Amino acid sequence: FFGNIISDEGFSEICGALVTQQSRLERLGFRETLGYGGQQRCVTVGNLLSSWRAPNLRELQLDNNEIDDTGLQPLVTGMMNCRDLRVLHISGNNLITAAGLRSLSPLFDSLEELRLERMYIGDCGAVALADGLMGNKALKFLFVDPNTADITDIGWVAFSKLVCDT
Repeated sequence: FFGNIISDEGFSEICGALVTQQSRLERLGFRETLGYGGQQRCVTVGNLLSSWRAPNLRELQLDNNEIDDTGLQPLVTGMMNCRDLRVLHISGNNLITAAGLRSLSPLFDSLEELRLERMYIGDCGAVALADGLMGNKALKFLFVDPNTADITDIGWVAFSKLVCDT
């Protein structure tokens, strides 16, 4: 779903229909869709992901949704149920702080790609990410836009420890 203005009722219906598709879905995208319903839509999607038994979901796109730390929590809980999840896009969600980025760390053991473009991460967020990724062997691609991330030498030093970790 990309940029669609869907009523809360319609959104709930769509999520209800997705419950039965758990074994078939490998990619799911809610780009520019969750922000219209705020926190409740994050909870709905989190509950959807949590309800699946043995899901095959490999990629989840949540770009540009005005997700904040509070909204991210139920989403992370749901994503933890998706053991095959390899790709996560949360670019453009500028309300996510270092605390929210830190909450992603349980996913780092399986994620291969994490997109954080068009986000203000700052040094605290960079350090939180670097700490969470220390010793990680799964992540192959981390996308951060240096033009919008507002990371200084402090944050880049934290990332350099990851790059130089033999």
